[in-house]
Amino acid sequence: MKRLHFALFIFLILLASCDPDRKKLVDPEKHDYNTLESTELFFKNMRQPYYDLEEKKEAGLELFRLQDRIEDDSHALLNLCIIFNWRNDDAFIYLEPNNFFKDTTSFTIIWKNEQNKQGSFQFIQGNRDSHFEFAARVYNSILQEYQLFYEKNDVLFPVLDSDVERDVFRVTMFDYFRLINYY
Repeated sequence: MKRLHFALFIFLILLASCDPDRKKLVDPEKHDYNTLESTELFFKNMRQPYYDLEEKKEAGLELFRLQDRIEDDSHALLNLCIIFNWRNDDAFIYLEPNNFFKDTTSFTIIWKNEQNKQGSFQFIQGNRDSHFEFAARVYNSILQEYQLFYEKNDVLFPVLDSDVERDVFRVTMFDYFRLINYY
């Protein structure tokens, strides 16, 4: 009986250590793009079936977009793409705003919490660091249950307003963080 309890105890420890905290905030300034063979295998075997795959063989890139993403231009929407560079064993997160953000290379997101505090952060089209930092800030805002808005011509438009939109963004970021072994 003691062996059974010991084995169960060890199993529970292993189970808890393999499952990262899904509510853990991330540091937007901590850039890391390297993947491990184990994280690549996990993504390819367990998560890839939930993604649409676009291959760019000449460049050595695979682009993954969550199948559940919403493609709608009637309101402000932020989708993500995970770009895996299999030649260099690294992965990047790439922001894909819909046509509501057309003709802009930078924009500001305003967040508000339940205590009516608010703040903002800006996206400036640029390198992989700018995409990572912005996506990480949006991810943290979703985990903190902030309301997000995009300001256009002095009018605030909700961004990632529905549970589905927020979940698609959160799941993609979570999968990306596991792919780069961030947790």
